[in-house]
Amino acid sequence: MRFIDVINTCKNIIDETDEDEQIDAIVKPAINYAYLRIATTVDKRTKVANINYSKLVEVPKDFASLVDIISGEDVLGETDYTIKANMIIFHEKFDNLKLIYSKTITPLVNDNDVLDIDDRYCLGCALYGCYCYFVYRKKVEVAQLLLSDWNALLQGEKPDIEVSKYASK
Repeated sequence: MRFIDVINTCKNIIDETDEDEQIDAIVKPAINYAYLRIATTVDKRTKVANINYSKLVEVPKDFASLVDIISGEDVLGETDYTIKANMIIFHEKFDNLKLIYSKTITPLVNDNDVLDIDDRYCLGCALYGCYCYFVYRKKVEVAQLLLSDWNALLQGEKPDIEVSKYASK
């Protein structure tokens, strides 16, 4: 889903007849916050990199966190290596190394930027954007409903969310 699609979903949920100019100013940073939070916690994207053995190996530029290091068929344990800053220090020699890691996420800037998360979570980003807008508008009941679904999403519950649930609030 594209950034503009999530923004438009927010606007559909908010459903202001006299579209407040503050909507974009409030929901865009909120969507970005939600996207970065989801993409680094409940819906991480992983990559695999083949690495050549060296005592010191620099992690890839898009490295966020380590999932596993594999040598042949074996998963290395934490006693086999140490990670310091952007370097992996191996304590012994290993062959056929594969680095499995979660990648960094780039904030959304342009309308056509694509959210690299499951579509269900894209709707969660819209819900968080709407939550922030309704807090701004002091519509506490709707904001609490949106925040409740947002928190359920972060806990991995993947609630069955539909836009129509909020449209009439």
